[in-house]
Amino acid sequence: MYPIPEPGCQGWPGAVCSPAVGQTPRPTGNLYASEAEDTDPGQGIGGFFLLRWYRGLTHGLGQSRAFFLPFGVLALCGLGFHLGQPALREGLDLLLRTLHAVLGVLGDSAQGMLELPARRATVEVGALLWSLAGALWLTLLCMPEESAAEELGYVVPGSGLLARCWAVIGKRLYQLRQSLRSLASYLRDVNLAKLHLPVTVPLVVLLGFFGLADALDNALSELVLLAPGLGGRRAWIPASAQLIALVVAVVLGLPMLLHALLRAHRRSVRARERRQGLLRRFLRGALGLLFLLPPVAWMALSLLAGRLG
Repeated sequence: MYPIPEPGCQGWPGAVCSPAVGQTPRPTGNLYASEAEDTDPGQGIGGFFLLRWYRGLTHGLGQSRAFFLPFGVLALCGLGFHLGQPALREGLDLLLRTLHAVLGVLGDSAQGMLELPARRATVEVGALLWSLAGALWLTLLCMPEESAAEELGYVVPGSGLLARCWAVIGKRLYQLRQSLRSLASYLRDVNLAKLHLPVTVPLVVLLGFFGLADALDNALSELVLLAPGLGGRRAWIPASAQLIALVVAVVLGLPMLLHALLRAHRRSVRARERRQGLLRRFLRGALGLLFLLPPVAWMALSLLAGRLG
């Protein structure tokens, strides 16, 4: 519908005249947005109460995703590190035995600091402390940062099929161009954080996947024992546990990797804007490269060797 002209306004329908002196202007609003527009996804079916409940629930979960995501990341890291604890203790013990042998060259007094009881206590406490610190560290690295959301692809109601199809294709082409530009910008300021995070985060997600799959397998096995008539039907449990764990790992793993890389990139951009030295900018992420990647890679390789061997 066209807006009705003011009294005394001349012209064809759609003309909006200026109000007279002393007259309050009439708010026209957005002529292209209305509750009855044909691009509304709920039009025609929004009256069904189940669909209203589903849309409200998913909208609420989507709005609170930034609040629950860190807890999911922390839980996934905890499951992965719990599964990799034996390999971590073995690697830490190997490192201490090597250090014990090196100290033997300096004398018996130096070597006596790492005798068997001291090594055992150091291995247990060190593995536990590293797992807690590593899980919290990765959770902070993968926390989402607020950014301006860019909306594209809106189609004015009443547009033809060609315009609607081009809106979808054009949006994807724009996103592809933006991705290539972001990749070039990402590679412009390469540092140690950008080099180790694309390896560290997927390895942690892999550990979390196996840890969650084992936990779900045990939980489903216990539930089957409690359910009458299902005690002998367990063939579906491993596949179901792995499928659920895979979905959770993908849903949490992709945002983890994306947010970690975006955070590292934004920090490198801010460091360049502050005109920090080239060497100092390159060494950003050295602590993660030394204290995160080697234990995570050791646990992941040990796990894969045990599962595939």
